[in-house]
Amino acid sequence: EEALAELDRMVGQDPNNALIRSQRGFLRREQGDLTGGLDDFNAALTSASLTQEQRQNIEAAITEAKAG
Repeated sequence: EEALAELDRMVGQDPNNALIRSQRGFLRREQGDLTGGLDDFNAALTSASLTQEQRQNIEAAITEAKAG
């Protein structure tokens, strides 16, 4: 809960930061919030600042989350 609250605060300050959004997406997914995780992953993917490896990791996380 503390980590999620910190990431929520960071997203509030910098909502377009792909790394923060993806980190929150992974945490949300781990905590069972698949919808929130997918929202963060999709927001992160809109960033041009991601490396190819980061993009692939997020895309794999989306696939895993959708598979359940």
